[in-house]
Amino acid sequence: MIGWIKCSDRLPESHRDVLVYCGDTLEQFVAFHNKRSAAFQFAMDHEGNSICCAPTHWQPLPSPPTE
Repeated sequence: MIGWIKCSDRLPESHRDVLVYCGDTLEQFVAFHNKRSAAFQFAMDHEGNSICCAPTHWQPLPSPPTE
């Protein structure tokens, strides 16, 4: 299993869900990297606006269950 990767070292493929860690809030959640905006989006508000963060680290998600 791959461990945490610093965002300053390498970013994931654009629009691929990954686990992110935000050092300022000490939170972990699933988000995807958007190369156009250089942000990680994890949600949308009721008006369709992206809710983004600037994590310090990320890692690939594990494989989904097969059953």
